[in-house]
Amino acid sequence: MANKLTITEKLERISPRLRRGDINAIAYRTGYDQSHVSRVLRGERGANAYIVETAYTQVKNRKVARSEEHTV
Repeated sequence: MANKLTITEKLERISPRLRRGDINAIAYRTGYDQSHVSRVLRGERGANAYIVETAYTQVKNRKVARSEEHTV
């Protein structure tokens, strides 16, 4: 059985991969307002699973720029 990512883990992976226009596209697909989508993805509102899943699906295969990668 594959380990599924939690909503928090998905939010951490989404934010460095967002590009211009992504919030608008996610808002259009989910039917939520752009400001609500933006707040959810920034963690200012409760994690809406539908918004997070839609955003994750849109950005999951994108590479992160080297300057934005987290060094552990």
